[in-house]
Amino acid sequence: MKSGQQKVPAMPAASQSERNRKYQKKAGIITKSIKVHKDISEAFKASCAAAGISQNAAIIGFMQDFIEKHPVK
Repeated sequence: MKSGQQKVPAMPAASQSERNRKYQKKAGIITKSIKVHKDISEAFKASCAAAGISQNAAIIGFMQDFIEKHPVK
């Protein structure tokens, strides 16, 4: 560094969660929170594991099927 120059502090790197939030906002992804009985939640988790799909994929699939069967007029 040359004499008389000051070092400019580096910008802090964004955390992974900050990058995820930024991507999700840009992509239009939101969080939906629901309340269900524990026994239903555990059975759903086990069924998804047995089917080899994530719970998220199963719920999104249900939502897409429901929308197709019940279009808003």
